[in-house]
Amino acid sequence: METIFSRNEVATLHVDRAPASESVTMGSQSRTEHFESHPRSRRGVLIVWLILFVPVFLGLFALVLEIGNLWLARVELTHALESAALAAVKSWGDSNGGNTLIPRQVGNAFASANTINGAAVDLSALDINLNRDGGEACNQNACGDGVLVFGAIVDDDPEFEFNCCDVPACGTGTIWLDASAQSSLAGSNNEWGISYQPFEFPVPAGALRIRRVVYELHDVGSLQPRFDFSTSSTVPQISGAQTDDNSNASVQSTGNNCPNGDSGQADVYGIDPAQIVFYVNVTDPCTLGNGDPVPNTGIAGQHQILAIEFPDDVDPDDRFDPMDRIRFGTNVVNLGTGSFGGDQVGIVATTVTVCLTDGTDDFTCTGNFTNTDFKSNQCLKCPDVAFWGINVQPPVAVAQNRGLIVHPSMVPDIPCPPSSGNNNDGQSLASFVVGECGEGGGGGTGNAFAVRAQASYNVPSIVNQLSGLPIGPFSVTAHADALYNCATKKPQLYHLKTNKFFCTVTCP
Repeated sequence: METIFSRNEVATLHVDRAPASESVTMGSQSRTEHFESHPRSRRGVLIVWLILFVPVFLGLFALVLEIGNLWLARVELTHALESAALAAVKSWGDSNGGNTLIPRQVGNAFASANTINGAAVDLSALDINLNRDGGEACNQNACGDGVLVFGAIVDDDPEFEFNCCDVPACGTGTIWLDASAQSSLAGSNNEWGISYQPFEFPVPAGALRIRRVVYELHDVGSLQPRFDFSTSSTVPQISGAQTDDNSNASVQSTGNNCPNGDSGQADVYGIDPAQIVFYVNVTDPCTLGNGDPVPNTGIAGQHQILAIEFPDDVDPDDRFDPMDRIRFGTNVVNLGTGSFGGDQVGIVATTVTVCLTDGTDDFTCTGNFTNTDFKSNQCLKCPDVAFWGINVQPPVAVAQNRGLIVHPSMVPDIPCPPSSGNNNDGQSLASFVVGECGEGGGGGTGNAFAVRAQASYNVPSIVNQLSGLPIGPFSVTAHADALYNCATKKPQLYHLKTNKFFCTVTCP
């Protein structure tokens, strides 16, 4: 049944609901009025939050300041130690080792030129003796943890290894080898060269000398080279240009009115050609006499390995010492297709082994020829003279023509490339730094000079300085490692892992 309300009844219902609605509205207004009428309550909450968070913010800010200050201090300490290590190893290497007193002082002087927070980094303030004990053992290191530790690189493959008790040595110089022929190595008597170039003059006593050099050709694609000694006309020959001012010499000027003369230096110097022997069928490169001597009759056939053996006479004018050189020729044929000249010696990466001795111990250097891309039109028309040539018995050094420079690389005793063609200069080169290759080498161990600089430094707290709070000081620690490059006579930084640093000197 449908319910019908009258107008009065509807009005009565509307009035009955009104109080509830008004009650809600009034409650909301009462809360609003409460907060509006009590502003101190809001300020109190904010003050509480400020009291809680301001110290946190200040602490974080102070922490950032301290970390930044310590980071900067460590960077500055590292720079100071790098300067010390580089300067110390440079001084030590230039003097070819020995007493470390001066190198340590030089290293400290360079460290002191650096600052941490404006204060000079004086390593002697940490150790007045700069870790030197004054004895002769272990490169005069007093402690493996000292500020300056001197030693040698005893291994660099695959990682550097340092030993503070190993005695380093640079050796005596660089051995340069070249093969120079434009189209074919057809047996001319001066297409192959060997030059032993000293680092300094006079040459130190006991320098290593060359006993044997072994060449090994390789097959690469269509290149199948062989040393050919099948006839008497193809046997190896020593260059006949054995005096200066010889127009047939390999290293000579091409200009006119040159101060060092218009003709070249002798292809052979300091070695007795009559005592040189060539060998084939070589099975042990550095065993003297190993293999079969190549007879003058030229019946030795074709081979991939050729050894040339030099005398070890007591007379230094006969043996292969630093400052000596030789050029020779040997016929090479290609069993494949195409010609085989100086470029191809490097293209097939011909292996060369140099055997040295100091009269007691033997040392070996092994490497490969590299095809070069110099240009004959870049050669010096008037030759320069290497420093060890200028200082030999002046004023007749020029007449002796030791170490003439005509090659674009400015390497003495290397002839001008036969051609200016791109990637076709007719020349390949190989070189060894005596003392950095093979077992030992260079007298002593032949290992590179190296120095570690290490220190811990107290850094004042920046918060303490600003606020006076009893904080700090803090300690930062760093180290730097440097070695000496004997070839360039320059120091360089290198990375040494912690487990590759060896020093048995116990700290007191």
